[in-house]
Amino acid sequence: MDIIQVFAVKEILSNLKIWIHKVDYTVCGKSWNFRNINSPFARFYYLEYGEGEVEHSGKVFKLRPGYAYFLPSREPLHLSCSSEHGQYYIHFNAEILNGIDIFQFLHPAHQVKVKDNEYIKKLLKNLLEKYYKTETSDILESQGIMRILVSLFFSEITETQSSQKIAAVVRFKKALHYIEEHFTEDITLTQLADLMHLQPTYFSNLFCSYFSIPPMQYITRKRIEKAQNLLISSEYSVNEIAARTGYEDVFYFSRLFRKYSGSSPKHYRKQKLYLVN
Repeated sequence: MDIIQVFAVKEILSNLKIWIHKVDYTVCGKSWNFRNINSPFARFYYLEYGEGEVEHSGKVFKLRPGYAYFLPSREPLHLSCSSEHGQYYIHFNAEILNGIDIFQFLHPAHQVKVKDNEYIKKLLKNLLEKYYKTETSDILESQGIMRILVSLFFSEITETQSSQKIAAVVRFKKALHYIEEHFTEDITLTQLADLMHLQPTYFSNLFCSYFSIPPMQYITRKRIEKAQNLLISSEYSVNEIAARTGYEDVFYFSRLFRKYSGSSPKHYRKQKLYLVN
């Protein structure tokens, strides 16, 4: 990695914002059994004792002590437990460039062996204690702990992989930022291409080669992500949420939502209880 790439990576990561939605320790039994959960936030799990199981990304992961687990947002999850276990869990989002999910571009490991379990337990206990306090020092310490915990899952990403991904984000920074600011509006491919002084078809192909998704589908996904957040965090009606995410036709919105989320907006809202627990 050359010096310019080093500075680019440091600039992007220094502006990483981690939003913690919930931190807790709980004892789970056989009732911890949920299918097709599609959360708008990522999940961190660390088991103190016992076992559990998570299925996502086409793989089955056995949850057990001595390992930390990262579960990405907006991917169907199946959670189950055949016997009792005690778990620390965190719901969070990690964003760069004013709202871009870092895990869309840097794909971390889902399971890592913890080298120092006592240290991780201490961090989690401190986070659980500090998170609900409002002193500046407690807020800063909570953010610092979360950065350490998130870093666990990036240890296997090579320098080349990270530099390539960050380089892509830097190259498309103007377009990505514009999408973040205007994704509920009618954005055209030409508008985005003009921001980078590229021909629309070339821009679309280049964007897709870097991010594995066409730009217009990326915008649709951003709209659906916003709708997911509103469904579990607000009392807006489905019609109001459709309008707030750029859709005048609520039936078209509902079809798209089902396509991306695996359930209707109304059913997604009914899952709120176990989406956030």
